[in-house]
Amino acid sequence: MDWRPLDLLPGLYALALAGLLLAALRRWYDPVPPRVLAVFALVLLPLLGPVLFGGKVLLPLDNLRLAPPFQDLAPTDPPGNPLQHDLLQQIAPTQLAVRRALAAGRWPLWDPLVAAGMPLLADPQSQLLQPFVWLALPLPLAQAAGVTAFLRLSAALLFSFLLLRRQGLGGTASLGGALAYGLSGFLLLWLGWPIVNAAALLPAVLYAVVLCAERGARRDRLLLAATLVALLAGGHPETVLYVGAAAGAFFLARVLARPRGARLPRLATGAAAAAVALGIAALSWLPMLEHLPKSERTAMLEFQLRDRGWEDLRAELAGAEGRAAWRRTAVQRLLPVAAPFAFGDSRLGLLYWGEVNSNDNSTGFVGTAALLLALLAASGGRRFPQERLALGTLLASLLLLAQPAGLDALVYRLPLVGATAAHHNRRLLLLVAFCLAYLAACTVERVRRGELTRRWPAVLAWATLLALLIAWGYVAQAHDYDPTILDDFRRRWLWGQLAALGVAAALVLAAARGARARRWAPPLLAGLVAVELLAAHGPANPPMPRRLASAAPPPLAFLQERLAPGERIVGLGPALPPNLASLYGLADVRVYNPLTPMPYHHFVYPLTRSPGWLIPEFGRPRHPLYDLLGVRYALAKPGVRFPRPLRRVVEDPAGWVYERRRPLPRLFLPAAAVSAQAAPSAAWRDWLERNPNYAARALVERGLGDRTGWSAARPAAARLAITRLEPARLDARLRLPEVRLLASSVYQDGHWRLLADGRRLPTVHANGPFVGAWLPQGTRELALLYRPAPFVAGCALAALALA
Repeated sequence: MDWRPLDLLPGLYALALAGLLLAALRRWYDPVPPRVLAVFALVLLPLLGPVLFGGKVLLPLDNLRLAPPFQDLAPTDPPGNPLQHDLLQQIAPTQLAVRRALAAGRWPLWDPLVAAGMPLLADPQSQLLQPFVWLALPLPLAQAAGVTAFLRLSAALLFSFLLLRRQGLGGTASLGGALAYGLSGFLLLWLGWPIVNAAALLPAVLYAVVLCAERGARRDRLLLAATLVALLAGGHPETVLYVGAAAGAFFLARVLARPRGARLPRLATGAAAAAVALGIAALSWLPMLEHLPKSERTAMLEFQLRDRGWEDLRAELAGAEGRAAWRRTAVQRLLPVAAPFAFGDSRLGLLYWGEVNSNDNSTGFVGTAALLLALLAASGGRRFPQERLALGTLLASLLLLAQPAGLDALVYRLPLVGATAAHHNRRLLLLVAFCLAYLAACTVERVRRGELTRRWPAVLAWATLLALLIAWGYVAQAHDYDPTILDDFRRRWLWGQLAALGVAAALVLAAARGARARRWAPPLLAGLVAVELLAAHGPANPPMPRRLASAAPPPLAFLQERLAPGERIVGLGPALPPNLASLYGLADVRVYNPLTPMPYHHFVYPLTRSPGWLIPEFGRPRHPLYDLLGVRYALAKPGVRFPRPLRRVVEDPAGWVYERRRPLPRLFLPAAAVSAQAAPSAAWRDWLERNPNYAARALVERGLGDRTGWSAARPAAARLAITRLEPARLDARLRLPEVRLLASSVYQDGHWRLLADGRRLPTVHANGPFVGAWLPQGTRELALLYRPAPFVAGCALAALALA
């Protein structure tokens, strides 16, 4: 037991933040009853208590054991969730890079520790303006993850309750709807990812919309603008777009329900708040929009859809094989909304035979009881505000999820929303979960009011259909090759869901027959929803012991001590998965990020052993490209031997480290250059791969003057010494007796600026995608600055919006 009193600090800090929010709601908006807060605390304690008060960490650190040099770490109980490797390889490194920049008093513009450097603020995963993230900045990264998770779930629960109350529902019905949504698969399965920011903020945005549509006070406009800023800084463009569209439709529905003369002022209020939010959030979304078209993510979309012409789509629709494939895919996407474990569970050793994984497909599950209640809402009766809108949104989302053949290509061709085809619209499960929870709350309110007295046949009919669907999901969707895989696990969930369905139907029927049952049936329904969702989704985020958060195996400790500023490392094969090195302050030439610039992806392709869009694995440790990238050390799993000139400097059971003798600095002066102006891009790549020595010869975008080749007359007479090495700035002192080419291993995304003796010089691409320039004779001082124009424009817009 390594608990210490200091471990109470994250929980106390989280409670203080929650107290401030509750006080603000009580003072300016709507109070939350103490009994509701007690229920929320009761459901959050088993989920987050160990990480807020028990010294545990909400990062999947146990997953480190899957690769060297961490394979000898002691396993944890419970084990880590294998689906959460992105939290360690993408989210945590990006967040740590932002923290380092802010701690040094700099804007987080550039991350120099991954690849050859990458835009940082342009990466939506940086979440610079996201309140759930920056409110946790006072705590270390490992503890901050738990506080951020608490803030996300608390916001979803609190604002769902307040929204439903404002929609005219009673306290118990609002509590049940809040639990169904706040504990839904979308919130709990994606809890550590930026994708859940939009899900947590959806009720808050809609609550602010209701207030603005009803009264439009200054504090209401402020709340709407603040929630929209937080939404736009959510860190996941698809879900932000979905939530924004849903909020816009919700706002129009509320405004159009008002008297005709009051509509225009309310529309103006909402438009003004949205404009202010867009201006403030421009600080982050303008750089993102500029960078996205250059990224692997966009290239992947184009690769998936560019060869699908309309003739091919018509043939796919007409062919029996195409229709069968569509039906199979539609079942795999829609069935988990009712039977989340019908295709297994990826958390159990990656045993899943659905379309992608259980995180992608099971996030629309809000509980069997809530699903029955939502189906009852669809069977008619008096409607609550925006209930028809929720029904329409649910049906439209399910249609897009089913995705008839060719719909992905059609969506991709639409402006603005085209990028949502990246995951075949599976992120629409966010709206599915919210609409189901909303409709379920409406039914609970009808139960309380006794409006289902004569509708017991509908209750029996829907319960029977849902039971048949769940049974078919678990019985007919077994593994094709071995039906016994996870047989016990799936059977338990089959009977568990049928039991929850039977209890929910019995409670509704009891309330339909007697006034006394209407008092106790609604709270029991809310409790049933919470218990089922905690059982289904609670194990998705196992707490990890704190000891793993500071684990530094001997090979990494050696690299931390020996790696000089400006030098980089590489993990070979499966050793040290990409991005993890940056957690230890080490620069790695590999990167695993959908925002990876495509020019860099093409540049390192000769070094990779993993094809396509997989997590990159590098090989060929003696290749000259590693010299250009400044790689001093290569880390491999134990027992892997490499010939000279690589020299083994660490031989440890955790991993072997090899030293490379000739890494080039970030800035250097090649002795000769060849112009690539007349060569196609494929010839550039061939030349770069064959070049044996980048210090002797470089490939430059444009030659000096009209020459296609250039050589220095006195190559040894020039001197360059780097005097300042920061993420967004490199300074050097030079002595140039003649015109020289400056080359580098700094990725040029178009925003690096070069000053020579205080004067701006044009840059060129050298050796592929890197910064280069022709320096005039006599240059003494050099400054390479990263100044992205979208960031400057975003600052101006943010200042204007704040004013």
